[in-house]
Amino acid sequence: MGFGVALSVLQEKNQKLLRSHQSSLNALANAVAAKDDETNGHCQRVVRYSALIGQRLGLDARMLQQLEWGALLHDIGKIAVPDSILKKPSALTEEEWAVMKEHPFMGHLMVKDIDFLKEGQDVVLYHHERIDGRGYPAQLHGEDIPLLARIFAIADTFDAITSDRPYRKAQSIEFAREEIMRHVGAQFCPRCVDAFLAIPIGDLERIQEESKILEYESLQLQKFKNIS
Repeated sequence: MGFGVALSVLQEKNQKLLRSHQSSLNALANAVAAKDDETNGHCQRVVRYSALIGQRLGLDARMLQQLEWGALLHDIGKIAVPDSILKKPSALTEEEWAVMKEHPFMGHLMVKDIDFLKEGQDVVLYHHERIDGRGYPAQLHGEDIPLLARIFAIADTFDAITSDRPYRKAQSIEFAREEIMRHVGAQFCPRCVDAFLAIPIGDLERIQEESKILEYESLQLQKFKNIS
């Protein structure tokens, strides 16, 4: 077997393995979506926002893949949160909030033995940490927070601000950018914020529009299932 053929076979095997990994993680993400109706569209968007930030920070292909996988599974720990808390329409009590804040650690327990999800596990465990050390669950400061988690924190907040919530309507992209800038150095990593601000607004709008189409199609399929 020549070198070129051997290389082609190896690349094909790697692609098959990658698709297998992706399918496994998609199944886990679907389990989270089944638990929380808002999670599916949110997960798809934050995966893409995170990748845009990571690209502008110069992450290589492997680290970008880890970032995307971690973003996809960031809320998997919510499977362990009771519905009475997860879907509560009003403000959480102090005790309920304490339970909710356990979801990064619970998520980490669920994914820590997935060998191919190495750096991606950092996103699951540390995505609620803050640069000023006031986050959770470990109260990490500054660059002690893994880079992928620092990137994801911005994508997650951006999507939260620009998405409809039971208690408020979605805010504009411009408002979200200003809000993130307002918390740079306290909640968010300055280097990651600079990379986020370098993303053309048109790219962010495109992700939002494509997400709306997917959510509409999903809703129509759900209606069809209910009829049949």
